Amino acid sequence: MIVEALKALRPGANWSLSGDAVSGLVWLDVNQTRPTDAEILATAAALQLPQAKAHLIARVNEDAETCRLAYVTPGAGMAMTYQEKLTQAEAVLTLGESGAAALTAAEIADQFPILSASIGLEAPSLWDCAALVIARYAAFRQIAGQIESARLLGKLAITSAASESDAQAAYDAITWPQP
Repeated sequence: MIVEALKALRPGANWSLSGDAVSGLVWLDVNQTRPTDAEILATAAALQLPQAKAHLIARVNEDAETCRLAYVTPGAGMAMTYQEKLTQAEAVLTLGESGAAALTAAEIADQFPILSASIGLEAPSLWDCAALVIARYAAFRQIAGQIESARLLGKLAITSAASESDAQAAYDAITWPQP
């Protein structure tokens, strides 16, 4: 990172590195001028900051997903199943309780195949299964909003940080909802 900082400070210069310390750098510029160690270290830190922020933002996104998974089953197929189950539950609510009760078992299986899998396991009737799905969705919607708020605020704080330590402090300050 030091060599990259030197190249950023003096783009036309040729630098070589002998050792890891700043003092081990050899300046090969025509002018034979060398930036101060403070300039070199400050530039190196500035070059590292975007990488550090990108790493922390990636961690925020991973943490948000981990938090969500405390409430839902993972997987793209499961997400599609949840979405379809919600759609079917909303359709049952549109029918009304008496309309749902009037359906035959064959009609229920045909019109609401995913939701009907829950009958007798999660709730006693199609109507009750639909109500359960709607209630679970409403609860998840609340927690998902809290997770998304924490994620976005955390990313904003990290992006706004002026230093690596400030970015790390912003990451450390994120408070995720607890199950």
